[in-house]
Amino acid sequence: MTDINLLASEEKKVGKFLTWVLSYGRYIIIGTEIIVLLAFLSRFKLDRELTDLHQSIADKQAIILAASDLENQVRNLQNHLIIIKKLDQQRGYPPKLLTSFETMIPTDVTLTEITINDKNIKLTAVALSNEGFRTFLNNLAASEYFSDISLDDVTKNTEGAGVNFSVSATLKST
Repeated sequence: MTDINLLASEEKKVGKFLTWVLSYGRYIIIGTEIIVLLAFLSRFKLDRELTDLHQSIADKQAIILAASDLENQVRNLQNHLIIIKKLDQQRGYPPKLLTSFETMIPTDVTLTEITINDKNIKLTAVALSNEGFRTFLNNLAASEYFSDISLDDVTKNTEGAGVNFSVSATLKST
C-alpha cells in the first residue's frame, strides 16, 4: 500500500509563510514601530510650537487692542481733515466770485439779489442804462468763472429809470 500525504504541500506553504514572517515580517514590524515612535516623539515638538504660536497670537492681540484707541483717533482725525478740506475748497470759491463781480459790475448796475450754490449762480439786478446792462452781460460772458449764461427775465423798472433783469449761469470748476 502506498501512502499519499496530502498535507505535505500545505506544510510547505505554512513553512514558507512562517519563514517569511520570521525574517521579513519582523523588519516590517520594527519599521512600523519606528514610525509610530517618531510620530509620538514629534507630537511633543508640535505641541510646543502650537503653544508658542497661541502665546504669540495672544501677545499681538494685546498690542493691537492697546493701539486700537489711537487708531480710532487717527481715523477720526483723517475723516475730519477730509471734511475740512472739502469745506475749505467750497468756501474758497465764492470769495473769488465776489472779487470778480467787483470788476464786472458797471457803476450804473446794482445787484439786488444773488444766490450761489455748488454749480449755479442766479442774479437779480437793476441797470440804470442800456449801456450798463450790455456791459454787465458782456463781462459775465467774458468771465472765466461762468458758462451757460441765461437771461431769465427783463422788465422795465416801474419805480424809475432803468431795467430790472435776472441772470442765471453755471459755475465753471477752477
